[in-house]
Amino acid sequence: MINKNSGQSFPEYLVGVLIVGAACFTPLPPLDDKSIVGYLVEAFKKNYRAYEYAVSQPTDE
Repeated sequence: MINKNSGQSFPEYLVGVLIVGAACFTPLPPLDDKSIVGYLVEAFKKNYRAYEYAVSQPTDE
């Protein structure tokens, strides 16, 4: 007897991944029409600029 439900999880997983991926790149009005990925990239850049500034300050050695 063959199980007809075999292999059904892959298409469901694929659809879920596509939906989440599309949501990450969709511009959102509450974020000034930036996508979630764009918002995260901007936050990382801002954080790195602050780190870069702090590291470039002279020390009292």
